[in-house]
Amino acid sequence: MYNNVTFCCFLGHTCKDLKKNQDETDTDCGGKKCGKCADGKKCKVNPDCISNSCKDKKCARKYRIMSSFKFEFNHLLSFSKK
Repeated sequence: MYNNVTFCCFLGHTCKDLKKNQDETDTDCGGKKCGKCADGKKCKVNPDCISNSCKDKKCARKYRIMSSFKFEFNHLLSFSKK
């Protein structure tokens, strides 16, 4: 009979052991078996990251220009041209 710890590790569930092991790209995240990594954590490919953006081997936030900001900016430019 296995205790909980042995049973956990026997099945290969290492995504909550506070160690970077198996195919994890950072501690307990990334790779094929664990969840996605937060911004600033190590990564190899975009799907390792919550943001789906891996830049220079670190998860990076994707910045988007909001359409309302773009509209306001263009609106202000139109006044400056008059």
